[in-house]
Amino acid sequence: MNALRSQIDKMIDISIEYPYLEDDKYCEKWSSKDKSTVITMRYENYCCFVFNLLERGWKHFGGNKLKIEKMAIY
Repeated sequence: MNALRSQIDKMIDISIEYPYLEDDKYCEKWSSKDKSTVITMRYENYCCFVFNLLERGWKHFGGNKLKIEKMAIY
């Protein structure tokens, strides 16, 4: 549980440092074909980080929606 919370905190820190990663307009225009800039590579890595975090949470709670939602509130 502490590892998940630590990862959530890390995700929050990253999104504060690079707010465009959570910006809807940026996300809509992002293209997986354009990997020519640090910004686009950072976004792709951030998406992988978030996906892996969600997967870890899903596995930790055995897919139990109520437990996952309770963790999200912490």
